[in-house]
Amino acid sequence: MNPFVSSEDCVRPKGAPEFFAFSLKKDQSVRFFHRASLWRWARVEFDHFAVSLRVNEQSLTATSGKVAISISYEDNFSDRLIVFETGLGEALRVDVCRYAETTGCAVEFLSNRFLHENEIASGNYLRMLSYIVKRREVLTERNLDRCLRVVRDNNKVVQDAVKELAIEFRDNAAALFFELVRRGNITLADVQTCKLTGRTKFSAEEKFGE
Repeated sequence: MNPFVSSEDCVRPKGAPEFFAFSLKKDQSVRFFHRASLWRWARVEFDHFAVSLRVNEQSLTATSGKVAISISYEDNFSDRLIVFETGLGEALRVDVCRYAETTGCAVEFLSNRFLHENEIASGNYLRMLSYIVKRREVLTERNLDRCLRVVRDNNKVVQDAVKELAIEFRDNAAALFFELVRRGNITLADVQTCKLTGRTKFSAEEKFGE
């Protein structure tokens, strides 16, 4: 039997934890059964090329068995499938790779190593998401366009930009700033390797939506 992917809600494995979050790409709550997949999802939320996000909504079936697809999405290169590899047998792993080769999609095997290797970056993404989600009702195109105009003239460090935005947007300033980061209009320096602070430097696009 050739491996195939089907749409179905994945069931939490016995004894596994359960984490809930709000996905801005899906505009709804999502849940995860491994901390590593939660952290990996946070990075996808900040990939402005990523579309058609699915979280624990698909499974891959093959002769050797069945495996839940923790995260899947499309980007400007290919479809991407992310599978949690702990407990995945070698035969099923081979079938997943065979499916990827046949269909031309990219597959990523996720493990708890991701937690150790991406602790700083994931912490930064989750921290920014917490600000954005709490104030998501203010994330209008008009507000974001206005914010980008302000930070272009304050193109130094995060705390200076947020302080300037707070004059007009008060408690919503940080959420709007980080949403511009999520959409790719603002780029933070060293977000992958350095903890995000008020002194973090950034650069901004000239025009909203570019």
